[in-house]
Amino acid sequence: MKIESGLFIAGVVAFAVVGVIYGIFTQWQEPVGAVALILLAIMCGMIGGYLILTARKLDARPEEIEQ
Repeated sequence: MKIESGLFIAGVVAFAVVGVIYGIFTQWQEPVGAVALILLAIMCGMIGGYLILTARKLDARPEEIEQ
């Protein structure tokens, strides 16, 4: 689950940056798009956090074991 949680955490950064850039380009006159992207970043963070907490409780999967 470490890979999946890393993907969602990377999504947090990506969507937050895109949301801010979108807001700057629209001069914050069209707030729905920027708010939607920021909320998407928050939701990705929630899923990523859940996966991180779940990965701590479970054993490593076969593809995660380093040899």
